[in-house]
Amino acid sequence: FTLALARPAGAGWTVTINNALGELVAESALPVGARVATFDAAPWTPGTYSLTVQGPDGRWTRRMMVHH
Repeated sequence: FTLALARPAGAGWTVTINNALGELVAESALPVGARVATFDAAPWTPGTYSLTVQGPDGRWTRRMMVHH
């Protein structure tokens, strides 16, 4: 899946994805200026995941569902 950002990533921005148990399943440092991040969810178990974008100015977290 592709995550589209509303504004370009700044320095130090990261994306983390955790499963329902809180286990880290993906992490990516975003390059400065990035507007998208792509992840392969094919190996993940169907279910609920938390996606967090974090930068120096704060954190944004949303829940997402993975279906195959």
